[in-house]
Order: sequence, then C-alpha cells, then structure tokens
Amino acid sequence: MNVDSIRQQKSSKKFREMAALSFDLDQADISFSCIDTSLNRVMSVTTNYQWHLNYWGHDLDKQIAQRLVPGIVSWNRYDPLHQSILKENMPSRKTKIDICTRHSNIFELMSVSTDVNLEFMDVGSLLTIKPKISTIVGHTFKKHGTELSLPLRSDMNLGPASFKSPSESPFKSTSTWQFGDLTLTDLEMDTVRQLLMCRSIKEIANKHNCNEKVERKRLDNIKRKMDSEGHPVSYLFDKLKENGIVQTCLESFIMYQ
Repeated sequence: MNVDSIRQQKSSKKFREMAALSFDLDQADISFSCIDTSLNRVMSVTTNYQWHLNYWGHDLDKQIAQRLVPGIVSWNRYDPLHQSILKENMPSRKTKIDICTRHSNIFELMSVSTDVNLEFMDVGSLLTIKPKISTIVGHTFKKHGTELSLPLRSDMNLGPASFKSPSESPFKSTSTWQFGDLTLTDLEMDTVRQLLMCRSIKEIANKHNCNEKVERKRLDNIKRKMDSEGHPVSYLFDKLKENGIVQTCLESFIMYQ
C-alpha cells in the first residue's frame, strides 16, 4: 500500500526534529503509532520516513495484530516476514524493540531500532521517555488526524498468535528480594515487572487476583520504600534504576537476541 503524503512527510520531519533532542538519529530510528481498533485506523510518525513507506509498502501493517502485546517485545520474536523486511531495509540495525501500551480500544506503539545492542538501562530510559513522546505526538494526531489516518487492515481476531510470551512470572523462587537495605516481596517485584511492561493497575490487579484498591496500596508501599511518595511513576522508575531493580526485572523478559 502506498502511503506517501505531504502531511505524513511534514509530521514525520517535525517528529524527527523533536526526537533528535533525545536520541542520536545516526544510530537509531523511532516510530510512534496510535492504533484505534474501534475506528479501525492507524496514525503514525517516524524519524525514518523511508522505513514507514517500506513497512506499509510490504503490507506488514496487515500483521500488526501480533505487535499489539502490552509490554516490551523484540522484533526477533515476531514472524520471519517481519525479520526479513527489517534486515532488508535496515541492515545496520542490530536491535529493534516495540513498547506497547493499551488504553481501552487504543494501542500506543513506540518502536525503536538501533545500531547497537540495547542494555537494560537503555530500555529503562525508553520507558521513562515514552509518556513524554506520547503527549507530544498526541497533539499532532489530534490536529492532523484526518490527514494522517490510515486504514487498520490487520485481522484483530488473530491477536498475537505467533508471539510466544515469556514466563508469566519469574519471581517464584524466593519470598523476598534484597537490594542493599531495600527489601521487596515477590508480589511487589511482580508489580514492578508489570509496570515495566506498561500494564495498568487494573491489569496488574487482575493478574494478582485482587481489587485495584489493594494493588494501589501495594504500589504506594513500593513508592514508600523508594522514597518516591507523592511523585509520578517516572520518578519511581528512576529510583528503581538507581537500586538495580529495573535491571533485575528486565533481565527476565527483555532482549531475546
């Protein structure tokens, strides 16, 4: 499908200028998409416009359902078609990951490809940056939504069939986790892990078979231990990174090279 348009070029150029403030775009490419399954539309901006054309030109958008997995996923875990198109069009990129979040019928998908293998701390930084990018890109989508809208051609009933998800919870071997003077329980560690996978409090509560009030109390307890009460989640992530907790969590489910 040919998706070339003047508005898409202009929006992607503006996005590239914004992204250049935080990323070395000689070594990385970033794309941000909003997939609305109720309106059956996709809106995207990218720092690499040619990749955007190639992605749609090879009809990879018809397989986008398998990418809509809340959390962080390496492209090495998608089907061979994704991997071959990536290798053909981005031969220098060693790593490409998707960071996906879901808000009712809307999925936000930030995709990052780099010339180097991403370290755990790099992924943690991306999680912190994503909400800021989402806000900025959201203004663009709201202003130029009609011009940027593309049809959602993927069969959403298929879901992530070809995706083999990592173990639901690796935190079963010990009752507590020690990080210097900090101690977290199994459930607290799993809550952190789920937050890093961009899951909502409601989703985490469902996984833990409790109500949202109990899960929020657990999160508040984690914040108290991290001296981050009254601060946003991004501040908590910084504290988790400082104490080596992010690295421990990410090691369990990210970077399947």
